[in-house]
Order: sequence, then C-alpha cells, then structure tokens
Amino acid sequence: LMVHPICDVPRKDVWILGSWYGTILVPLLLRKIPNIKTIHLVDYDKEALDIAGGMYKDFDVRTHHYDINFDWPKIQGELIINTSCEHMWPMKDYDFKGLCVFQSNNFRDEQAHINCVDSLKEFVEQTGIKQIDYKGEIDFHRWDDHHKRYMVIGTK
Repeated sequence: LMVHPICDVPRKDVWILGSWYGTILVPLLLRKIPNIKTIHLVDYDKEALDIAGGMYKDFDVRTHHYDINFDWPKIQGELIINTSCEHMWPMKDYDFKGLCVFQSNNFRDEQAHINCVDSLKEFVEQTGIKQIDYKGEIDFHRWDDHHKRYMVIGTK
C-alpha cells in the first residue's frame, strides 16, 4: 500500500469537483486521510448540495454551487479531486493549485459525457498535470474490454 506524502500535511483543504452528494468520497476521506481541515463539495446541482450540507453537519464540509464549466472558480487546496472529468472541460484549462486526483473515461454512450478521452495518454495531456505521481487505467465495466476508466494523480 502506497501512502502519498499529502497524508502528512496538517489541516488539509480538500476539494471535490462534481461532488453530487459526496456519499462515497466524504466518508472515505474522513476515514482514510488524517488531518483534514475542510472538505469542499463543488457541484451545479443545488439540491444535492443542500442535502449534502445536512448529511455532514457534524464535520467541516462546505458546499459551493458552481457550474464548473462556466463559473471557472480558482481553487487552491492541498487535495483536489475530480472523478468525473468527462462531464467538464479539460482540467488543464482550470487554475488549480494542489495535488490533483483526476478520473475520466471513454464511455461516450452517456449523453452528459461531453469530454471523454480515448487513451490514458490523451487524458494525461488533458489534465495539465506536470509532475505525475500515478497514472493508470481499469475496465469501466466488467462485461466488456472496450470501455476504460483513466486516473492521473500529481501536480500541475
């Protein structure tokens, strides 16, 4: 098990783009990564953010109502997570400062997937990450070998 040095940073700000309710990542982060100061949930779905705000009222979880494709917020934190890059413009076009954890895929059958990529190499280029700590791909579905999910971790 590899542990990233980000885990040793005290009082981390963590941003989750396209967070929706945060039902998977928020509990995972709170359980697995020490010293989180604030988790910021960013999504265009105001109703989901309102519900998330109530779900995590015992923790320092803040919600931000942005349509990241058009509001273009400048985000600075120790950890910036986007597991749905296929729903947004290329991450290289955004001003993010911090360790970036980005995922995308080549599953074009979903209408909301406006920015799929066809390879890990293409995704690396789209992220703008210069110092890569990890990159890899896995099958998107268990039942086919055509659709892939890509991940890149590093700093821009």
